[in-house]
Amino acid sequence: MSRKDQLLRILAALDAHFVEDGLSTANQDRWRELKRHIVRMKDALDLARIELDRKVPEPSNALKHVQWGLGEDKN
Repeated sequence: MSRKDQLLRILAALDAHFVEDGLSTANQDRWRELKRHIVRMKDALDLARIELDRKVPEPSNALKHVQWGLGEDKN
C-alpha cells in the first residue's frame, strides 16, 4: 500500500471517528480544519514531486513554497 493510500485510509478512519463518537461541533470543526491543511500539504508535495521529476531548471513559486514549508529553503 502506498503512503498516499495509507494517508487517505487514516483520514477516512478519523472522519468516521469524529462522526460516530458524537464529539462536540467545535472538535469536529477543528478536525475539518486540520484535515484541510493535511490535504493541501499532500497536494503541494505531489505538485513539487512532479516538478522535481521533470528537473526544471528554475523551480516554480509553488515548489519554492513547499521547500520553504519543509525547511529546505535555500535563501
